[in-house]
Amino acid sequence: MKKLKFIIIAIFVSISYSLTAQDSTADILPKELPYQWISYQAKIDFSFEKNTQHCQLFFVNRIDSIMYLHLSFSGIELGRMVLTPDSVFFVNKIEGSYYRGDYALLRNLLMLNLDFYMTQAIFNGIDFPKHNSYFHHEINRNKSNLIVENRFEDLITQNWAIVSYDGYADMDSLPFFNSLAIKLEEKQFELKAALRKVRFNVIGPTGITIPDKFSEIKFD
Repeated sequence: MKKLKFIIIAIFVSISYSLTAQDSTADILPKELPYQWISYQAKIDFSFEKNTQHCQLFFVNRIDSIMYLHLSFSGIELGRMVLTPDSVFFVNKIEGSYYRGDYALLRNLLMLNLDFYMTQAIFNGIDFPKHNSYFHHEINRNKSNLIVENRFEDLITQNWAIVSYDGYADMDSLPFFNSLAIKLEEKQFELKAALRKVRFNVIGPTGITIPDKFSEIKFD
C-alpha cells in the first residue's frame, strides 16, 4: 500500500478536487496555448517524507479535454491515469487495482483544491485560469515573459505549493521548458522532472482499460 501511495502522489502531484463545474467554458479555459495537443516524456525524481523514488512519465494532453499519464520504472508499467474535467480513472498495474471517481480524494491527499484546468496549466507552464478565487498565487516571468516560478496558496487549507520551470528552448518553433520542479511544503513532497521528446499537435493515446480481475480502490 505504501508503494501505491508513492505512485498516486507522483501522478497526482498537482491535481485535486474541481470546485468550478458551474463556470462557463469560455470564462475559465486558458487562452494562450497555440496548440491543441501536447505530449512529452519525463524522467521523474521525487521524495515524500524523506523517501526518494524514481520513475518515467509519458504525458499526453488534449487541451481543455483530457490528460493521460503513464508511469513506468525500468520498462515495467506501474500505472495509467486518465483525467477529464470531472473524473479520474487510475489503474495500478503493480497491485492489480483501479480507481474510478472524482477528484475529492485528492483534495484530502494533497490539501490543495486544484481543478482540471489549473492542473493543465501547471503541466503546460502557463498562468492559472483567472476564474479561481480559492487561491492566491504569484507568478515570476523571465525576460521573454515565460513563467519560471508559480507560487500559490490555497486560501481554504492555507497550504503552499511552488512550481518552477527551467531550460526553455524552441520545440517545433514554440518555446517550452525542459525541466519542471514541484514542491508541496506541508506534505514534505518534492518532484523534479527532466523532459524530452516534446511534441505539439500530435494525437496521442487517451484511453484506459480496467481489467476484469482488478479490484477497486476504496477511499474513505
